[in-house]
Amino acid sequence: MVQSVLFSFTVLFGILLLAGVLGASYAGTMLALKRFFGDEYSERPRTTSD
Repeated sequence: MVQSVLFSFTVLFGILLLAGVLGASYAGTMLALKRFFGDEYSERPRTTSD
């Protein structure tokens, strides 16, 4: 009984960790694309004030 509960918690934690890593990787890739290719991917036009 204890082993099955521990196993399910481990699986749940693993899935959450994997989702977090994938999300961070996706966000990092989008940020890098924006930085390298300028602001063409963003909605607001580039202003000279920043």
